[in-house]
Amino acid sequence: MEKRPVLSLEKEKLKQQWIASELATRERLYRDGDKFQLFDTLVFCAVNRLLLPPWAREALVRTYNAKEWGGLAAWSEVFGDVLPRRAQRAQQRRAIINESMGRDIVDEAANAREAGLPPNWDAIAKKVAADYSERRGEPLKLAGKTAEEIYHRTVAKMQKIYGESTIDDLTGNPKRGRPRKSR
Repeated sequence: MEKRPVLSLEKEKLKQQWIASELATRERLYRDGDKFQLFDTLVFCAVNRLLLPPWAREALVRTYNAKEWGGLAAWSEVFGDVLPRRAQRAQQRRAIINESMGRDIVDEAANAREAGLPPNWDAIAKKVAADYSERRGEPLKLAGKTAEEIYHRTVAKMQKIYGESTIDDLTGNPKRGRPRKSR
């Protein structure tokens, strides 16, 4: 049996908050009609060695009962389209790219503000896209408006996960107890 590394209490607490946030998001999406979230939750729980949340357990029991009574014609009735169509794959890929660049955009905006300048979203977009292209070896174009939207979504998500009072909207970093420098 594989040994799991022991995390510090703070890291374990943050991990638990992240897991709770991920499972809540999946449940909301599932209840809004995205059937794939049930399959995604099964995989998420398996990978993270978690028990299934009650809503997923209940959905699987309903599925089993439907199968037993002949009310299930195809797995897509349970899990939706497990293999998404081309347009959906492209949209999912864009969402993953945006998610992975979020922290980079927040950091670049923080650097601009620390230099006493308002963020230049076009310049930030160009720099983050170039860094991403260099790391991944594939070209990427990113508009300034998109970078600004990703920034606000990322900061909002961080505030939701870590608590609104603990994240500084200007930098995306945890707030410190010291006062800000006057400019």
